[in-house]
Amino acid sequence: MKDTAWRERLSAAIAQDGRSLREISLASDVSHGYLHGILRDGKEPTLDRFFRICKTLNVSSAQILLGVDLTQETEQIIVQIERNPSKRAALLALLSPSGE
Repeated sequence: MKDTAWRERLSAAIAQDGRSLREISLASDVSHGYLHGILRDGKEPTLDRFFRICKTLNVSSAQILLGVDLTQETEQIIVQIERNPSKRAALLALLSPSGE
């Protein structure tokens, strides 16, 4: 993740949450040092831990990574569509104007 804007969005989400880094790290099942390393030392998180941190903060991982605000439900729909190509094709056919 070369773009560093996501770190700023993660820091903002943590500040908005109101809990301490220690409380957030414990709730996310990551060490305080790990979370501090991500925010202050530029360390790259594993996806699993990144998703746990986002879930703890009740913020979409898409919001943190891309700056796009998605509900958790919408994010789950996208994940399901990506995992199942036949459902993706059916949904695209349903959404496409007839004849295209």
